[in-house]
Amino acid sequence: MSQPTTTHTPEDWRRVVGPEDAAHFREQGWWRDTTGLDELLRAVQRHPHKAAVVCYRKGDPLPTVITYGQLGTMVDRFAGAFLKLGVEPGDVVTIQLPNTWEFPALVFGAMRAGAIPNPVPHIYRERELSFMLRHARSKVYVVQSRFKGTPTATSGCVSSRRCPTCGTWSRSADRPVATPSTSPTSSSALCTSTTTGSRRSSTRAAPGRTTPPS
Repeated sequence: MSQPTTTHTPEDWRRVVGPEDAAHFREQGWWRDTTGLDELLRAVQRHPHKAAVVCYRKGDPLPTVITYGQLGTMVDRFAGAFLKLGVEPGDVVTIQLPNTWEFPALVFGAMRAGAIPNPVPHIYRERELSFMLRHARSKVYVVQSRFKGTPTATSGCVSSRRCPTCGTWSRSADRPVATPSTSPTSSSALCTSTTTGSRRSSTRAAPGRTTPPS
């Protein structure tokens, strides 16, 4: 099946709902003027010692418990790392991880940096990923180095040839952390399964915020 040739720039991912529709959505109670990121940062301030994420890993007898305070720290660190990588407001960050505590921390970290997180299932490989990465023009692609004993990043889930917008970066303990953006986003780009064989983009954004077109 042929792949679409249309590409998008970060500016293409900005669309604002009109004021009449926005007023109607608020009147119906469908919209609030707070975001998921706002709620998280509020919980970090109010309940820093309460459990935010409980993560179970195969082979570990006890779960990993991340408090709101710890999660807030990691969100800021990941946001700073994205900024150091050159991520700018409106850029798309694709995240491919299993259900571990790092996943929500990276999603909120991308939002904190002003980017649009694009989470994808960790079982996807080059065909699905190359389509989604090119369609969104992802600036950064986050993937674990190994999955179930099989190298992922090193063996090339997606080659740079298939995703020319993505750079390559490996973790460095000495990499400085930048200050998180003062203009975070709450938009996210999600890909859905279809009957055509190619994924389609579904989008979410907070009230009055910008969102990419479907």
